[in-house]
Amino acid sequence: MGRRGRKKQFWLTEQQADDLAEKAKRACMTETDLIRLLLRGYVPPERPGPEFFKDMNRISEFAERLQTLSAVTSGVEAQELLSSEAEAWRGFRLEMERKYLMPERRKSEWQ
Repeated sequence: MGRRGRKKQFWLTEQQADDLAEKAKRACMTETDLIRLLLRGYVPPERPGPEFFKDMNRISEFAERLQTLSAVTSGVEAQELLSSEAEAWRGFRLEMERKYLMPERRKSEWQ
């Protein structure tokens, strides 16, 4: 990212300012960061809801299973079980990042 050497100033109505503040709050970012993201053609995801926390609990369950497996088993069998659990955890983590944290690219003509 380059240096920000150009200042842009604009005026909003009270309603527009409230809308911008609300949308920035829902995306858990500053108004300035939200505008920069929108200008690049991305729409930020809103703050995760209860589903996110359920999924985070699933990640904790994966970690607990890995720990239990490593303590209980040994040898080749343990390696296979741990590797399959680790792979499942990695896949699930990537799915969560895409679902909850990655901004979506807008399909807009004026971009």
